[in-house]
Formats: sequence, C-alpha cells, structure tokens
Amino acid sequence: MEQLAFIYKDSLFSVAILAFIIGGVILIDYFRSTLAHRRNLRALNALSHSYAQVELAFEVQQLLQKEQENPLEVLGFKTWMFLAKHYAKHGSSEQAIKIYLALLPKYQNERIALLESLAKAYIDLGYVQKARDILTEVLHIDPRNTHALHSMVQVYETMCAPQKALQTLECLDALGESGLLDNYHYLQMQILMQEDLGLKEQSKAILKLGKEQSKLYKSALKHLQTHHKTLFLQEIAQTTEGASLIDLLWDIKEAEIAPYLGELHPSVLEVFIAKGYVKGRCQTLELEVFRTLHTDYHLNLNFSYQCLACKSVSPFESCRCLVCAKIGPKEVVLSLDKHPSDRSSNLN
Repeated sequence: MEQLAFIYKDSLFSVAILAFIIGGVILIDYFRSTLAHRRNLRALNALSHSYAQVELAFEVQQLLQKEQENPLEVLGFKTWMFLAKHYAKHGSSEQAIKIYLALLPKYQNERIALLESLAKAYIDLGYVQKARDILTEVLHIDPRNTHALHSMVQVYETMCAPQKALQTLECLDALGESGLLDNYHYLQMQILMQEDLGLKEQSKAILKLGKEQSKLYKSALKHLQTHHKTLFLQEIAQTTEGASLIDLLWDIKEAEIAPYLGELHPSVLEVFIAKGYVKGRCQTLELEVFRTLHTDYHLNLNFSYQCLACKSVSPFESCRCLVCAKIGPKEVVLSLDKHPSDRSSNLN
C-alpha cells in the first residue's frame, strides 16, 4: 500500500495521467471533426444529385461563404475541387466557376490549379477570351506549364487563330511533349483553309493532306463539299468509306450524283438506294428500314456522333472531341423517327 501511495504521489505519474487526458481529448476532437467532415461530404453528394438547381446553387453558396469566412478549412480544397469538377462534367460549368473564384483568395498555394480549372470551365462555356487571359496569367507564373499550353492551343483553335495555336504547339514540342503530330497536322489543315490561295489549288492541297492523314480525311471532304463540289463528287466516286461518310452522302442531290452511280462502292451506293435514287437493298439496318417504310410513315434519318476515344455522344460533329479533346473522325450513329408534323397530327 505504501508503494502504491508513493506511485500516486510521484510527479511523473501525474504528468503521465495529464498527457493521457490531453491525448484523449485530442483523439475525441479528431474523430468528431472526421465525422462532421463525412457528414458534410454526404450532404454535398446528395446536393450534387439534386434536380432543384436553384436550391442547389443557394446551398453551395452558403457553404462557400462559410469556407471564405473561416480561416481554417471547412470542407477543404480537395473536396471543393471534386465538387466543382463534378458540376463541370455534368454541364454546370457556371457552378464550377463560382466555386473556383470563391476559393482563389483563400488558397493562394493552389492558385495555378484553380486558374487552370477556371480556364477549362470558361472554354467549356465558350468564353475563350476570358480563358486566354487566365491561361496567360498561369504561363506568367509557370512558363513551362504544359497543361496550360495544351489549353492555350485549344483556345487559339476556337478563336480561329491556327497560326498562334501552332506556335504554342511548338513550345510544347520544345518542352519534350509527345503525341503532338495529330494536333500539328490538324492545325496545318486549318492554316490551309485560311490561306489566300486559288480555289482549285487550295482544295487539292486540303484533300492531299486529308488523304495523307486519315483522321483528317472527313474534314477535308466537308471543306470540299462546301467550296469545291466537283472535286468532292469525284472523290466520293472513288471512296470506299460509306459508313463513316453517310451524313455527308445523305445531303447529295440525285442530279449531282447521277453521273457517278455506276462507279460507287457498295457501302456508298446503299445510301442512295435508301434515298430512292437506285433500286436495290441496303445492308445497313437503319437504311433498309428507311428505304422500306419512309414513304408510308414519313420517317427521318437522324445522325449523332460518338467519339472513338471517350465514347461520348454529340448531336454535332467536330474534328476535336468537345469532351476529351482527341482529334479524329467520330462514329456516325443512325436513328429513325417520324416527321414532327406527323407526330403532332397523331396527337390531335
């Protein structure tokens, strides 16, 4: 008993007890903060899947205000970035921009990451001038920032300034970036399309580049279809790629293609069989259904475009994917529906 009494009176024992109590309080506070953080994450996840966009924006604004007012992290930088990118990915770039702008004053150490994300959000919305100014600021801070340079290439493309985009691409090449050839050839075609050449010379140069670089072949044909119809039809008579060009072929009038019908590849000819220019059957299901039923049911043939890289689908075709920014042709996806006037008459 005397030994126990001595231990309890020992100052080292008192210090150990005090340290244990303090450690316990710290652990309890840590677990409480962790639980609160998880609750906030669950709440944000629920908000991000909500369909009430006005209420969602209000709730996010309240959370942002707390983040701005508190010198310590409320949700934390990574959580906010995850949420902002979620909005941007699902078409709410305006919400993402609000988050990025609100975080900039507080997270100065993450300024470059925030500015890069902010520029991408503006690009997605089509505000390329703002995106260019932001990317210029990033490159003033970090001239070797390859992400910013890639985005700047995209900005100059959108601004119809392929020469500046090419100069930026050369900076990336000087920094040792790989996989730039597709971008280089694409920009060369854009420059050709803007050059002050004679129509015949320009069209032949564009078609030559399209044949040399298969990913640009359809873009070359699109240009010819608008600016040099004769050369376009001559090329169609020789092509074997009916499936990937079906949307271009669909717009050709019977009188235009009539002189070439005997020369066409079967995959090209079936498009004109479906349109009734020639008798026969189609191998492609949608074309055969259209050929058989469009007179009785007034069908429309619709086109959408699937990126071969990221599999995203768009109602419009662009050589550079709007989602993953990869260059190349898209898979043409066919669908059928009734003419709108017929649907409205059925409802009546």
